[in-house]
Amino acid sequence: MNIYSTLSILAFVLYLIIGTYPLRKERGNLQWSFFLISIAMALWAVSPAVMDALTEPGHAIMIYTLSGIGLCLLPALFLNFALVLSAGDRRMDKAGSLIIIPPIIILFIIISSSMITPAVSMVNGVWQIEIIRNRPLELLLQIYIFGYFGSGITLIWNHARTAPLYHERKISTIIFMTSSLSLIGGWILSSFLPSLDMQTVNLAGQLIGLAGISGMVTLTPPVISPSLAGESIIDKVTDLVILLDPEGRVTRINYRAEAELGIHAGEDWRRFTAEDHQEILEVELEYVKDASRHVKGDYHHEPVLIDYVTPGGERIPVKLFISLIKEGPDPVGYSLVAQDQRYTRRLMNRIEKTERSEEVARRRLDEFRVLNEILKDINHSRTPEDLFRTIMKLAGEYLGLPGGWVYIHDGNEPIISGEGSLPLDPSEVLKELGDQSVALVDGFTVAALRHGDETLGFMLFPGQKTNEYDIRLFEAMGTEASSTLKRLFYQEKLVSSLEEKELLLREIHHRVKNNLQVVSSLLNLQSSYIDNPKVVEALKDSQGRVMSMSMIHEKLYRSGNLSDIDVGGYIQGLVRSIMLSYQKPGQRIRLNFDIDDVKLNLDTIMPLGLMVNELVTNAFKYAFPDGGDGEVTVRLKERDGKFILTVADDGVGLPEDFSMDSLTSLGMLLDLGFFLSHLPLIVLAVLGVLLIKLALNSFVGFILGYSARIVVLISLVLAQIGEFSFILSESGLKYGLMDTLTFQAFLSVSLITMALTPFLISLSPRISERVVRSRVHPVIKNGRRYEKLRLKLEDHLIIVGMGITGRRLADLCQEHGIPYIGLDVNPEAVRKARDEGLNVYYGDGTHMSVLRHFNVPEAAVMVVAIADYPSTVHAIHEARALNESMKIIARIRGFENTENLYTAGADFVVSEKREATRRISDEIFSCYGEVCELEE
Repeated sequence: MNIYSTLSILAFVLYLIIGTYPLRKERGNLQWSFFLISIAMALWAVSPAVMDALTEPGHAIMIYTLSGIGLCLLPALFLNFALVLSAGDRRMDKAGSLIIIPPIIILFIIISSSMITPAVSMVNGVWQIEIIRNRPLELLLQIYIFGYFGSGITLIWNHARTAPLYHERKISTIIFMTSSLSLIGGWILSSFLPSLDMQTVNLAGQLIGLAGISGMVTLTPPVISPSLAGESIIDKVTDLVILLDPEGRVTRINYRAEAELGIHAGEDWRRFTAEDHQEILEVELEYVKDASRHVKGDYHHEPVLIDYVTPGGERIPVKLFISLIKEGPDPVGYSLVAQDQRYTRRLMNRIEKTERSEEVARRRLDEFRVLNEILKDINHSRTPEDLFRTIMKLAGEYLGLPGGWVYIHDGNEPIISGEGSLPLDPSEVLKELGDQSVALVDGFTVAALRHGDETLGFMLFPGQKTNEYDIRLFEAMGTEASSTLKRLFYQEKLVSSLEEKELLLREIHHRVKNNLQVVSSLLNLQSSYIDNPKVVEALKDSQGRVMSMSMIHEKLYRSGNLSDIDVGGYIQGLVRSIMLSYQKPGQRIRLNFDIDDVKLNLDTIMPLGLMVNELVTNAFKYAFPDGGDGEVTVRLKERDGKFILTVADDGVGLPEDFSMDSLTSLGMLLDLGFFLSHLPLIVLAVLGVLLIKLALNSFVGFILGYSARIVVLISLVLAQIGEFSFILSESGLKYGLMDTLTFQAFLSVSLITMALTPFLISLSPRISERVVRSRVHPVIKNGRRYEKLRLKLEDHLIIVGMGITGRRLADLCQEHGIPYIGLDVNPEAVRKARDEGLNVYYGDGTHMSVLRHFNVPEAAVMVVAIADYPSTVHAIHEARALNESMKIIARIRGFENTENLYTAGADFVVSEKREATRRISDEIFSCYGEVCELEE
């Protein structure tokens, strides 16, 4: 065996050793790729040694071919290695497996071509294989080899620059350098040294391959050493880490400590420790050093709370952990690990604030619960006595008070509740209390009972409560007790008023019933002096109608309900009463009733009673003319919200010659055929009659001096044709003064005007309001021209409406010298007031020209005291348009339209009668700085 064979075997073994070395530490795709490269290089290296041991040419050619296969696969395996290296932990694309296809194609071309000839010869013990040169195939092989190697080296270089870990970048750089040098060496060997023999070239290639593959053997995972881990941990932790030598000088400091404290290696530990804590740290260091002598291993000391100091003088509270660092038995330094307590303290402060807030919230919830229970208990009181007992109970339950007193003054006799007499003078208590809700007076706690601006009284408890919670409870009790007390007072007054009104209403019904009975008795008495049967019968019918109404009022004042009447009982009583009046001696009439159980109000049952009276009376009068027996049925049924009244009898019925034309009632006199055929003319006639009567009524009203509003109201109410005209028309028809067509026309027009009357009455307020608002001459508006005067008044009072309230206000103004003007549309009222010396003028205060005439733009106060609500609104609106700063006071009957008056421009709205005069006078005199006592 020659030297070449020995070196080839040695290269073979080295390739196998180098290839398996990375697999012992890690078996990943990268390590297996490197192992395949080593196998290919080993096959290439072992072929010369094996060939030298062969004796047959065919065997030599086979081994040479096997070596060529390994060498041809080497570029593809190197590119695969580069792809695996650059891919890292990521999976390679399936397209990476396609890189093996080109070398397989090239091997097939080489083997199937004549590049390897069977011409083999042994020269000096070495097989010489003659190769036929094929330039295109050699060029393709060089492109494949250098292309694959170049691509792999490029990938390795790119990975060396972009790998995320330093270890990967380092390995990739080494592989790039060795691979590049090997590729350059192979190119030089094949291009510039072609004269060398085959064994020399093979040996040079093996050396270059060993150099290249030796760079890849660094594919081992990085080893983490304790020192490296310690350095990394020290730099990464957020605590302040400082290492000291045995003398206390800084040897190592992490980034956080350097940034916060501004210290460097070699400085003494006292440099960054607060001066007042240096002694503490010095004692602790000595203690740790002494204690570690008696402990095996490292001694860890309990943490110490001290302050570090920054270069700017800021103190940093830290929790310091001290450890002694030893090498064997000897100490080599100290480890100071400090936790910054600033954030921890802020967090603790925030937690404490949160806990305090939660505690306050819990207390507030308890307070709200207690207040809710107090308010509920107080609000459920039904009488003042019950309210006082509840207050004392709540004071004992929630405030721990043994009892107390409640003082109420309502203008009459004061109400005092509590055990014993009141310990303090009420006037002095109210004086000390003032506008406060709770006050401390002479050892007592006083809570005001105040509703709005009105002080009703106070609650008095022994002891002085100054706690904020107790004060709020007192305020809540006082406020709710005041509202409840006021409600109870109003409720008591309301119940008393309702009882009084109910009593009055019963008395009214009783008196009406008595009056109707008197009328019935007078009719009965009068009928005894009349011999004419028809007149007697008419009086008897009238007596029955009066009796039907009298029974309604009797039912009302005897029943517990003054608004609704039991229909069944009423109708049965009414029918029996009629039967007693009309039943003949010996006659038996059976009454049948089928009436639903319903109740009706007075407005509904009054016409119902009259209808029942008429129908039942007719039944008794005409159904049984010979005094025979029979029965009368009265039925009242409710169906779909309506009532059906049926009055039936089994008498003789209507006569055979009965005709509707023979009737003389108004409805029966009307000819419907004439009415429908002449409807347009009848409508025009109705309009003409209405306009003529409106004009005549208006003219008379203006002549009499009434206002436009009164004139319009009266004209619309009297616009229909009256009932007396029917008597005249019947007489005219009877005596030939008018023909039948004229009578039918007159009758049609009369009936339509009568039917329109309710609608005209309901629309009259709106129509009169529109007339007043229209721009008509003041003469038409007010009936008379205003007096020819020009008043020179400023800051005066204007009173619109000289009723009771207006006259009393005028008297007070005249008595106190306040300039005023009174306006009214009633000539008699104006004349009477002027006779009494009051400064009153005739005029409509709802019209802007009148208000301007009496200098409203310069007036200070205006009082509107008229009964008509639309006129009140209009007067306020017109006055506010003339004077925006003037105070306007309005009087109103009820409270339902108060907001509308404020919207129109009123500043103060009061109810009518006595309270109105008092409150209006207070407002007037407050404007003029006067004090007035209104006489009773």
